[in-house]
Amino acid sequence: MDIECFNYLHKYYSRVYEYLTLKRKLKQESVLISMFHMKSNAAYDIFSNAAILSSSIPKFCYERLMSEGYIRISDKPRYSIITCKGVWEVERTKKSLNLDSLLKSIDTKFFDVFPKNSALNDKEKIILITMIALRSFSESSALDLKKSDRVLSELQQLIVSAHRILKKYQIVSDPEDTLFGSKLNEPPVSNLIRHREQLVKKTKNIYQIARKRQQQYYLNLSHKSKISEEDLIFLFDLIFKNRLVYDLLNDLKEFFTNTAYDKAAYFYDYSTHQFAAPKYDEVINEALHKYFDKCNTE
Repeated sequence: MDIECFNYLHKYYSRVYEYLTLKRKLKQESVLISMFHMKSNAAYDIFSNAAILSSSIPKFCYERLMSEGYIRISDKPRYSIITCKGVWEVERTKKSLNLDSLLKSIDTKFFDVFPKNSALNDKEKIILITMIALRSFSESSALDLKKSDRVLSELQQLIVSAHRILKKYQIVSDPEDTLFGSKLNEPPVSNLIRHREQLVKKTKNIYQIARKRQQQYYLNLSHKSKISEEDLIFLFDLIFKNRLVYDLLNDLKEFFTNTAYDKAAYFYDYSTHQFAAPKYDEVINEALHKYFDKCNTE
C-alpha cells in the first residue's frame, strides 16, 4: 500500500483508537485486542462515533481501501469505518501488535475455556449443597424458580439452613444477611441462584442450566436412573476441600434426608421425580462416607 493511502487508513484507525481511549476501553495499546473484550452494543457505539465522512478521503484512496477490505460503510451511508483487516494492517505495520501477541489474545479469550481457578465461592458451595439435598439430579427434576412463590419461600429457608450448617464448620464465612443481595426487581432467592454460569465450568458440566425452560437448574448426576457416585464425590471435594469432619458428615446426612422427604413435594411432581427413594439415600450416604474416609486418610 502506498504511503498516502496508508496515512488515510491510519486516520480511520486513529479515530477508533481515540474513542476507545476516551471511553477507557483501550487494552494493551491495541484496537484489535480491545475489541475482543467489548460487548456488541459498546463496540457499535465506538464504531458509529468513530466513522469518517467518506467524501473527506481522496477518491483514489477511498476506493482502494474499500475494494481491498480495509474500510466499510458505517451505519450512516455517507460515512465509513475501518475493518478488522484495516486495524491489523495498521498495528502490524506500526509494530504495536505482532502475530504472536494477537494469537495469544485470541487463545486466552476464546480457546482457553477451562478455568484456572475452580475454587467455589461461599454462595456456590451453598447452592450445590442445597441442590444435592433437593436431589435435583436430572433435567426432569430440575429446580424451577418460576414454579410458585411457595417454592421460592421454601428454597430460601433451605438455603439458610445449608448456610448455617456450612458456617458452623467454617466451610463458608459469608454472613447470613449477605446471602441474597438487594435487587428489588426479582425475588432474593432468584437473585442468588441466577447468573451462576461459572458453576458449569467449575463443576465440569455437572451443574446445568436447563436448555428448554427458563430459570431451571439441575445437577447432571444421573444416567438411566443411576447416580454417579464418582461425580458426587467430586462435588463434595469442590465444596469441602478435605475438611469433612465426622460431626459435619452426620449433620449433612440428616439435612439431606429431611429435605428429600419433607420438602420435595413443594418442588417436584412425584410422577417425574424419582430420587426421593431409599436407594438414593444409600448412594448419597455411601459417597459421603467414601469422601470422609478420603479426607481422613490423606
